[in-house]
Amino acid sequence: MSARIANPLPGSSLWGDEPEPAESWIGIDPASGPDQMAGLYVITGTLARNAEVRTKPIGAQGDPAAVLCLDLQHVGPIAHSVHAEQVFPEADRKHAEALAAQLRKGTTVTVTCTTAQARIALPAVASVQINAPSKP
Repeated sequence: MSARIANPLPGSSLWGDEPEPAESWIGIDPASGPDQMAGLYVITGTLARNAEVRTKPIGAQGDPAAVLCLDLQHVGPIAHSVHAEQVFPEADRKHAEALAAQLRKGTTVTVTCTTAQARIALPAVASVQINAPSKP
């Protein structure tokens, strides 16, 4: 089971000089499986809207799958937003829909994702800079 930690990056805050809360909003927990370098992100936030199930193409073949979609708000000390998805086989769509029916706006939830599968999106960057290629 994952355990939250007070500061995933010892010696510094994730977002600057903000004081860390007593219990952190994000944790990194080493995996106990065969790949000991893998870890988990454990993120807690409040649902910004009711959860919903969408159909998305998954995998190399683009097979349809039921995807539970969550939008969390008030995540972390400066109130970040996080979009989280859980993929269900299409045959388990009813299970995904039953879960979505319980996940209503305002509910506090914790989501867990392997660090290898995490993806960061920056929908409103302030600038983009082209860097010179590095020399070998």
